[in-house]
Amino acid sequence: MKEGPISSTIVPMECCPIFSEESLPNHLLEYESKLKSIDETEIPGRDYFLHYKNSILSLCCLVEGEILSLALDYDHALRMLDRQNLSYARDPLKKIFKSKKDLESPIVEIGTGAAKDTMHFLALGFKVKSFERNLPIHLINLDAKMRGLDPRCLRLELLHGEYQREDVKSHWVYFDPMFIHEKNRSAKSSKSMQIFAKLLKDERAEVDFKKLFEQDFYKLILKRSNKQKAFAAVNYSVLGKSVCYDVFTK
Repeated sequence: MKEGPISSTIVPMECCPIFSEESLPNHLLEYESKLKSIDETEIPGRDYFLHYKNSILSLCCLVEGEILSLALDYDHALRMLDRQNLSYARDPLKKIFKSKKDLESPIVEIGTGAAKDTMHFLALGFKVKSFERNLPIHLINLDAKMRGLDPRCLRLELLHGEYQREDVKSHWVYFDPMFIHEKNRSAKSSKSMQIFAKLLKDERAEVDFKKLFEQDFYKLILKRSNKQKAFAAVNYSVLGKSVCYDVFTK
């Protein structure tokens, strides 16, 4: 997205304005009042805004004087995963889910983020119930799902807010605190991670994990960097090229 003035048909809001160059669809309009109540606990500073153009919603951020924008494309992500056709030897997630019985109930994902892992689960044949506490991030995912033509998108349920005990009871639960293996890299991060960087709160990761660990899940998967220590004693781990999946069972 280029820098420059953006015409708006919606009154800008306090911490995360939404600028639209065309009429907003109903799936976004219904969140207008919630967007107005966002404060700096959810969007720090005034560097973020949402931009709706050409029927696509983007999350934009001012980073080092440059406006970066992120829009998600679920169909493209699934096509790319299909082309990889990863074997069990190369796909660590396939090593964790070995039985067709594991496909019967949704994986409960805590933190949708840029939906990279969400798409991976869909490509493997799972249903996914994904919670995202950050409203702008939830909205760019919701918009991507509404635009998605791949029927696997129908297997995804996107929810804004915190999960409840019953949501995770007896389920596979997946938790990826993104900052652990992305935010502190010395190399330049991907565009999505640069945009997310200010939104990620390091101190919440262990608190969130401890809360999850107290739940009555079936199995809990924690994704972390190979260089990062585990949050707790694990039942077993599966190593990828640069990340590790710790699996905890009750």
